[in-house]
Amino acid sequence: MAGADGNHDQAAAAARFDWGLAGLRHLAAGVDVVVIVDVLRFTTAVTVAVERGAEVVPHPWAGEQAAPLAADLGAELAGRREDGGWSLSPTDLQRLSVGTRLLLPSPDGGALAAAAGALGARRVLAG
Repeated sequence: MAGADGNHDQAAAAARFDWGLAGLRHLAAGVDVVVIVDVLRFTTAVTVAVERGAEVVPHPWAGEQAAPLAADLGAELAGRREDGGWSLSPTDLQRLSVGTRLLLPSPDGGALAAAAGALGARRVLAG
C-alpha cells in the first residue's frame, strides 16, 4: 500500500498490492499486470462472461456516454438487472453467447479496470 512514510514500500517485491484508485495510480505504470479484485460483483461477472466465450470491455458506472460507446464498439451494454437484458448479475451472464462483446459498467471494478488501461497497465485481469 502506498505510504508517505515509506514503511509500505513494495518496489522490490515481485507482487505488489494496493487499494482503490489512488493505489492503482501508484502502481499501474510500473507493473506488467494489474489484477482487479472486486468482491461484490464485477470480478464474478467478468469470470462468468469470459467462461462463456464473451469479451468484456470494462467501463465506469453507466452514464450518458455508455450507450454510444457500446454502439461504437459493437458491444452489448449491461445495465440494471431490473431493466432486463444484461447486467452485473452472474446469473444473467450465463446466457451470453460465444463471441459477444459486452460493455460492463461498474462503479468500482469496471472503473478501476478502465483506469488501469488508461494509466499504462499492459495487462488488466479480473481476479
